[in-house]
Amino acid sequence: MHAQKSTRFAKMLLGRNFSTGKVDIKQVKALREMTGAPYLECQKALKEFGSDIQQAKKALKEKGLMKAEKKVSRATSEGLVAVQEFGNIASIIELNCETDFVAKTSHFQDLLRELTSTFAQDSSLSFSKVDGDDALAAL
Repeated sequence: MHAQKSTRFAKMLLGRNFSTGKVDIKQVKALREMTGAPYLECQKALKEFGSDIQQAKKALKEKGLMKAEKKVSRATSEGLVAVQEFGNIASIIELNCETDFVAKTSHFQDLLRELTSTFAQDSSLSFSKVDGDDALAAL
């Protein structure tokens, strides 16, 4: 009796319905491997669709696309510029990101060094603007 009151009270406070439905960990792992989505997101999707992996996968994909659409409009006003010379070839690369915190990370700086080094050493690589957009595509 006391446990029922506690559960009812918790539901009332949190405004949620607690689902006691269990999701198989193997299914969560499989869905995570298929989608690359976080564990809890996979678990929630499987609970929502009654352990139907295909429906959960579809829902996670749509959710991911919605997140990506939101990020498209973000400005990448921070970043770094690097110059690398190799023989008579030089590469100048500007790599942009959303925040200065990202630009200061070693991963970001290593990526920039690797890109400039690769382009300086291989004269067959070049980039150009696509459709007047700031996005670049390899030629």
